[in-house]
Amino acid sequence: AGSTVGRGPLFFYSRLRSPRATMVLHRWYRGDRLEHEATLSIRANPGIGYRIYSRKTMTADSAGDWRVELLTADGQLLHEQAFTVR
Repeated sequence: AGSTVGRGPLFFYSRLRSPRATMVLHRWYRGDRLEHEATLSIRANPGIGYRIYSRKTMTADSAGDWRVELLTADGQLLHEQAFTVR
């Protein structure tokens, strides 16, 4: 998605390399309010990486500034993606 998205399902994909199985979090925020949190399992894969995703369906009531954070299980921020729902 670009910096502006419309209504419908929105997916946040992550590809991670890890020498051991672990967990990560996707946190979906509208403004500063946490709207959804997904805990995702990662299989050990130090090679090409392991792909995971979470999704949130955007409705007419979802308009505003959003961001999704990718965090380690202990809370370290790995990536953040910001966008606006119109």
